[in-house]
Amino acid sequence: MRGGSSGGGGGRSAWLVVLAAGLVLSFAIRIHRADFPFERDEGEYAYAGKLILEGVPPYTEVCNMKLPGTYYAYAFLMTLFGRTDFGVHLGLAFWTAASALLVFAIGARLLGRLAGALAATTFAMLAVSPGVLGLAGHATHFLLLPALAGTWLLLRPWPGGLPAAFLAGLLFGAAFLMKQHAAAFVAWGAVCLGLRERGQGWRRLASAEGSLLAGAAVPYGALCLYMAAIGAFDGFWFWTVTYARQYVAQVPVSAAAGLLLSSSKSAIGWNFLVWIAAAAGAAWAFRDATLRAARPHLAAFALCSFAAVVPGFYFRQHYFIPMLPAVALLAAAGAAGDGGSRADARRRTAWTCLVLAAVAVGTAGYAGAFFTWDEVRLARRMYGTNPFVESREIAARLRAAARPGDRIAVLGSEPQLPFYADMRSAARYVYAYGLMEVHPYAARLQDETIAEIEAAWPRHVVLVHVRTSWLPRRGSDRRIFRWIDAWVPAHYDVVGLVEIFPDRPAAYTWGPEAASRGPQSQDHVLVFRRRDAGSEAETGREPR
Repeated sequence: MRGGSSGGGGGRSAWLVVLAAGLVLSFAIRIHRADFPFERDEGEYAYAGKLILEGVPPYTEVCNMKLPGTYYAYAFLMTLFGRTDFGVHLGLAFWTAASALLVFAIGARLLGRLAGALAATTFAMLAVSPGVLGLAGHATHFLLLPALAGTWLLLRPWPGGLPAAFLAGLLFGAAFLMKQHAAAFVAWGAVCLGLRERGQGWRRLASAEGSLLAGAAVPYGALCLYMAAIGAFDGFWFWTVTYARQYVAQVPVSAAAGLLLSSSKSAIGWNFLVWIAAAAGAAWAFRDATLRAARPHLAAFALCSFAAVVPGFYFRQHYFIPMLPAVALLAAAGAAGDGGSRADARRRTAWTCLVLAAVAVGTAGYAGAFFTWDEVRLARRMYGTNPFVESREIAARLRAAARPGDRIAVLGSEPQLPFYADMRSAARYVYAYGLMEVHPYAARLQDETIAEIEAAWPRHVVLVHVRTSWLPRRGSDRRIFRWIDAWVPAHYDVVGLVEIFPDRPAAYTWGPEAASRGPQSQDHVLVFRRRDAGSEAETGREPR
């Protein structure tokens, strides 16, 4: 390994210029887009984080199959920067900048400072790309920081004692709490430690690996004990183990290759030249004798990073984010080395310029999304007719009409609505997806959702007529739709209609006109008010 060499070509400060360029530009883009509204994953994290700040632990009033690390990360960012989408996105800008700095530190250790700086800049711009939905604060962003910190700890010079291996394990375990996919980075940590300790004897290797795995188990073990102590273990175990096992079995293996191909095209997008550079960098690394020591690290890191994308074969665009550090390191590999010859210097300079040009092409391709499009156009291009921009207006109306203690029933998968409205959800299941999937628990989950909403007797119900908010499929249990068709009209009146169009801003209709106006768009949202909540004293506070 290079041991932090200067990286030669381009002058002593070239690496610093390259590093600053990517970090400053990506940070500026994130700040420019920091007020972009939450999409539904962010809404879930923000809503759960808000509940945590209010003293409500996970898996009590909000349930999902994800481990709660990202919930706590959101709670942390909202404490520092405010309980708003801008505050979370500002915190995300700092979080991803810290991840980029760790990519630099890892790259400097393996490939030299110039290559490390090039990798950090490449990663920073890949991570903000709309191709991977990088402007949003997904769990895949949050798992990278502890995973990269654990990687850096294993690569830096240290005596090889068990405490360092245990600390690295703790960091990989923390990444796992952000998203279960990070288990692949625990495996990477074990491989990296094995590469470090090879030739030191099997007893020392076994002790080091045992310390690493023990450290990785501590965060999850502590979480299990905490869930048991607060009486939430059964719900926690059902969602994160029992249901999650059903969820990852939904997509057949036969469909995996096709899904990977189609999703990778979207994820790569305008950054296709960077990925080509990564392939070329991998070829260079296996050709250049000076990179012999770094080869196994680069190969194992890339394979384990890809393994973090695979679970369930869903291959959603943001699932590719854990691969981006490995892609960036491989793209920068051609700028590695510290040879003093003019040929080496020219090669490093040329490679750096080519990779930066590839990054520039990607940035130019996404220039509209980064800099000029308004939020409606950006939302439609990235998320179609999902009601993310519209959630703010809907929530503002509901918040203005709310009374202390009011809950909101959202029929669909839009957890950003209770967050924006500053209200509690009437049902624990803030996603409708688990109700529509074909598994043995769907009927029970629907019955529980119906019972919780009826018991809460909410003043307002929001019904989302957007297919991607439900994702019904062949074989889905549809009892909840029959209940909606009977129960909602029996007790509620329409007081709001939001029509969502693919090519223009939504149309909002409030008050009595909403009940008489038929929706002109296939995708729309209906807001209902409980019929016995329309007294004269309340009328002025209801959505109009």
